[in-house]
Amino acid sequence: MIVWLSAITFSLIVSAIGMKAYSNKKQVLTINTEVINNQDYRTISFFYALISFSVLIFFVGQRSWIFDTSAYVHQFDNLLSSDLGQINDVLNQNLPQYKGKGYCIAIILFKHFISTDYNIWFTFVAIMQCIGISAFYSKYSINFLYSIFLFYFTSCFLWAVNGMRQFLAASIILMFSHFIIERRTLPFLLVVLLATSVHTSAIIMFPVYFCINDVAWSKKSLLKLSIVFIALVVYVFGFSSDNSEYSYITDDIYTKVNIFRVIVMSIPTGLAFIRRKVLADKITFEINILINLSILCSCCFVFGAFTNGMVGRIALYFQIYTYVLLPWVVKNGFDKNYVQIKRVISILLIAYFCYDMFVAGNGVYESDILGIH
Repeated sequence: MIVWLSAITFSLIVSAIGMKAYSNKKQVLTINTEVINNQDYRTISFFYALISFSVLIFFVGQRSWIFDTSAYVHQFDNLLSSDLGQINDVLNQNLPQYKGKGYCIAIILFKHFISTDYNIWFTFVAIMQCIGISAFYSKYSINFLYSIFLFYFTSCFLWAVNGMRQFLAASIILMFSHFIIERRTLPFLLVVLLATSVHTSAIIMFPVYFCINDVAWSKKSLLKLSIVFIALVVYVFGFSSDNSEYSYITDDIYTKVNIFRVIVMSIPTGLAFIRRKVLADKITFEINILINLSILCSCCFVFGAFTNGMVGRIALYFQIYTYVLLPWVVKNGFDKNYVQIKRVISILLIAYFCYDMFVAGNGVYESDILGIH
């Protein structure tokens, strides 16, 4: 728990410093009469954003034997070699150890050219994940510090140590999400295919691409979201087969999504709906997309509360966008009560975080290298 708190504290401090530095830079640009785009959401530089994750990257990279880490260690050390000839086996054989063919090939290349130490590999993956988060959040969040606060206190950061491969796939898509906003279909398809080679569940983002560009809360938008959600559910339940990405998971198949998590992850959608009339004249194309993704996120968690936890796992692809949406909704939907609403949400999330860390037992950390057990 101390490990995670130190990473969180460092991230928040560096984010605050980075936002202050960027604010000063923006003031200088304005004084020099350079044009600032009205849709420029940026509040921090990419450099500061990435540096804010450096302690998290360090601890994630040095971990041992927590959550599903042992499975990743076994795959890295025993199932995949540094022999480039094994790439042919990965491409031509549909064996369980070769799930995520792009991921497997990346390991082989890494072991051949860089290192056979799994901790160095974990560090590399963590860097890639945090680059994706930093790139999108630093560009589109109106309050990077608050977005990072949400990222940590909803326990989303734990995906880096529990579901690492899917989080990497989601981070790759997040990194190139400007293709969604710019409606560049072919480049986004290529990104989705790359992410799918890491974790096949990422393929769901391609049909989602066509269903999130309509005006939020409109009949057309809700109809398209309903169709894609039904298709998503059908796809998710296909994961129960022996050949699925999640065939090794049993707990999530029979365990429903925690109700507290459902409530927490429904906050962005709930507030956006409640204040939809106030926000109507302020919503941009980017925010429409984020609201629609947030609706899908809430649907996944609510549905998972009545079915099984695998649906909640799929929600990751939408969840990571809500941390950009919520600061915007709170700021633009509650002008006079902005501080109070933000404070209430923060208190609720801190309470949830404590529950998740101490009661649910997700605050564990082990590292053989650092001697932490």
